[in-house]
Amino acid sequence: MHQGAHHMARDVDKTGSHGLISRLFSRGTAAPAKKSAPEVPPSLYLTDSDRLAIEAFHEAAWYIGEHGIDGDIVDCGIGETTDLKIIALALLSLGERSRRLILFDTSMIPAHRAEKVMPLWGSWGEALFRANNNGLKAPPSLQDLIPTALVRTGYPVTNIRSVTQFTPRAINTNLSPQISWLLMTCDTHRANPLVLSQLLQRLADGAVVVVRGYAADPAIESREPVRMLRACAPGLELAQLSGSYWIGKTLRRW
Repeated sequence: MHQGAHHMARDVDKTGSHGLISRLFSRGTAAPAKKSAPEVPPSLYLTDSDRLAIEAFHEAAWYIGEHGIDGDIVDCGIGETTDLKIIALALLSLGERSRRLILFDTSMIPAHRAEKVMPLWGSWGEALFRANNNGLKAPPSLQDLIPTALVRTGYPVTNIRSVTQFTPRAINTNLSPQISWLLMTCDTHRANPLVLSQLLQRLADGAVVVVRGYAADPAIESREPVRMLRACAPGLELAQLSGSYWIGKTLRRW
């Protein structure tokens, strides 16, 4: 097991997640007064489990901004938008609207694709090949290509991407050279490690990392995605935030 693995799966103490969050994203004695956690719009549904991550994600959003950790915020998973919703709200509450949020969907589930903007037979896409067709429909707007749940947060749609391809070209086209915050799963289906092998190389010094595991199987160190993470981020400390969330940050060499 990689050096530093003994830090894994550290349970939250009886005082809750506050001690863990303070240790990871300390503001220091000279830090400005802490802003309140982001308000959740009534139209945005979050479960009680989702709310457990709000404080941690809010502090992490403050941390990468305060320490000048540049780069995209990337969620590599099955297309679930809950975590990026929380992060978008946290960024907005801090006055940050410029970071790009990238959702990589590695599930390969056809229903997750953009069929809603690509009607079958007779679509605008087919019409592109008909020179004599004057009824060409306008291409879908950027908002149509983004999950509705992310649009409803109010975060600028121009800084949100939803990617369902995982070729090197798709990754290079949609992603900046550096990642400031990576959310990943422990899933071992072929697409997930394939994408992670390219994303992990872009982790910035001091980048935030969130690993989603399984509450019934907390021993996630043996899973291939976590082993890959360890290899790319030596010394990374991950601590258990809740039953299925681990959070940490890479070493800072500055």
